[in-house]
Amino acid sequence: MASRSIRFLVVMLGSGLVLLACSFTGRTSSPLDDQIGTSVAGTVTAALAAGGTAMATPVVERTAAPTPGPATDSSAAPRIVFTDGDRNLWADAGAEPSVQLVDSMDVDTFRLSPDGRQVVYLRSADFSEYSLWVVQTDGSGRRELISSAQLDGMTSAPEALGALPYQMEWIDAGNTLAFNTSLRFDGPGLVLQDDLWLLDIAGGAVEPLLAPGSGGQFYYSPDGAQIALVRPDSISLIDAGGGNRRDSVLTYEPVLTYSEYAFYAEPAWAPDSSYLRVVIPPPAQLDEPTPPSDLWQIPADGSAATRLTRLTPAPLVLPVLSPDGSRLAYLKRMGEVAENRYELRILEIDADVDSVYVSGGVSLGAWSPDSMGLAIYDNGASNLLVGQVGSAPLTVSDSQFPRGIRWLDAENFVFFTLSDAGWDLRQGSSAGGSRVLEGIPNGSAEYYLPQVDVRS
Repeated sequence: MASRSIRFLVVMLGSGLVLLACSFTGRTSSPLDDQIGTSVAGTVTAALAAGGTAMATPVVERTAAPTPGPATDSSAAPRIVFTDGDRNLWADAGAEPSVQLVDSMDVDTFRLSPDGRQVVYLRSADFSEYSLWVVQTDGSGRRELISSAQLDGMTSAPEALGALPYQMEWIDAGNTLAFNTSLRFDGPGLVLQDDLWLLDIAGGAVEPLLAPGSGGQFYYSPDGAQIALVRPDSISLIDAGGGNRRDSVLTYEPVLTYSEYAFYAEPAWAPDSSYLRVVIPPPAQLDEPTPPSDLWQIPADGSAATRLTRLTPAPLVLPVLSPDGSRLAYLKRMGEVAENRYELRILEIDADVDSVYVSGGVSLGAWSPDSMGLAIYDNGASNLLVGQVGSAPLTVSDSQFPRGIRWLDAENFVFFTLSDAGWDLRQGSSAGGSRVLEGIPNGSAEYYLPQVDVRS
């Protein structure tokens, strides 16, 4: 193991391994949310409804990437937004009481801007019709950005009931929202259109950067100049303006998920934006003996990808690259399948050092923004622990049955715990303590679990 000290966040849960949990990136960006969908190829067949931007052509080539807006002082802006048991939206700045931002009792998913001053949120009262809104984190300026009729005009499949934003990411210093869409049908399943749209938050203009079938799950480079586009069988690159497309810089066989969605790989950019790294599982992970997965490096200039190493992680649990792509956390099965025992291993990729951090009935979580912290779920208990490699972890106080853990920075994180009334939103630190930020009673939204988003 490398000598550098690495912080980890360890979450102890009840029995039962959480399979596939780390393969996804949720619409609210939670690292443990299900974010995988099937792809839909095709062309855009309808223009946006009245009030939207008509699509004269399905693909737009910008002359340049979005221009960053002026810097703002965000020191006093909220770092945490969350929903309550009635699907209302709140902001917590830390020093003052939480501010209710939305009281419509219909918030589905949401994203906090990088400067903490505004939140985009998806509304749906019946989980059938959706619309996209924005609100300032002081509670002012609530307005609709994309209507239900406009969203339904984005569908590429005549048999679909409509479309809704799926992956949503702030770009351009919080002036623009990039998003792709999924299709709505009667019945189960998740169908992504593999498109890409840009929404000007201030002006409200919606621009189709990539038509259905030509986009995918998207990952902007740290410098904002390039986008990695992930499909169920390939990864491509384009400039942020939509030009200089480098198709299929890596191709792979579609990976079985044994469910009603397709597998999408999850690359991580290098800090200098010069390359990406990505883990590709075998097509049939449940084969015995377990087939190996491949770790690839993809140059940003479109030249040939290089396989860095092969490893054999536990089936159906995707290894998790750190945000800077320098480390890989993965589970390796111990003993027989029925024993449900695993060892969590950390691979220092450039040093080629692979070591065991903890063993037992563990499952994976998420890296912290500085690529040093890691959330880990263990089936053997139900406490939240914070530790460092080489030393025993500390138990975070009052952390029974945690969920929704999100890192604020290298030292602090927020999470939900069960309470007698419903849920508590708590903030913990690497020193081992935690405090209640907000008590959230169970509300009228049956089976609804509160959500949280943070700015790091």
